[in-house]
Amino acid sequence: MSRYQASAHCVGESNWHFQFTPGYRRPIFEDKLTRELTIAYLMQAAQELDVHVGAIECGPDHMHLFLQETRKHSVITVVQKLKGYSSRMMRKHHYTLFSHWLYGDKFWSSGYF
Repeated sequence: MSRYQASAHCVGESNWHFQFTPGYRRPIFEDKLTRELTIAYLMQAAQELDVHVGAIECGPDHMHLFLQETRKHSVITVVQKLKGYSSRMMRKHHYTLFSHWLYGDKFWSSGYF
């Protein structure tokens, strides 16, 4: 039995490792609640995409995500969904947690690694 996933036209696996950075590289993830809420929103967005989150690790000013089962999606689609949804929800519901670090519509910095 193969450990790879099979679909109609191929067999294999696709995994991605991303690093997202908050706007202005501020240490907003030093706050435990901000970190936990951001992770929860990223997990919700990944679940909607049907992408498995293998691991999430945080530094004070960045976040690493290891995603699995990503063959159905393009990289940019996944990044836009994850960053867009988590940013919108954090700014809409929890802005006071990080408003002293960030301003305006900014939550994540542009781009990804």
